[in-house]
Amino acid sequence: MTVIILSDYDASKLGIATEIVNRTDDKRIMLLSDALYLLSGSDVNEPIERMVKSGVAFYALEADVKRRGVDVASKRVNTVSYDEFVNQLLERKSGVINL
Repeated sequence: MTVIILSDYDASKLGIATEIVNRTDDKRIMLLSDALYLLSGSDVNEPIERMVKSGVAFYALEADVKRRGVDVASKRVNTVSYDEFVNQLLERKSGVINL
């Protein structure tokens, strides 16, 4: 199982993340910091929707969502506390990929 972490507003990394999650059983992408702005970019709406429909679960830190004012509910992004985020990282036996 792998958690993929995106922390920059860089749409090209979303493509890399898509390739990785398509090769894993546990499809989780954690959006941190400025990566949350990917949810409001019109150029990435379609790829994110396709990923969600294929079973990819997106997560974001509650604090980052509040700080940046991004609407995550409409994108089906799960918000988690910092403690929950750390628990997700620690339960991954295969690893964490930070893009």
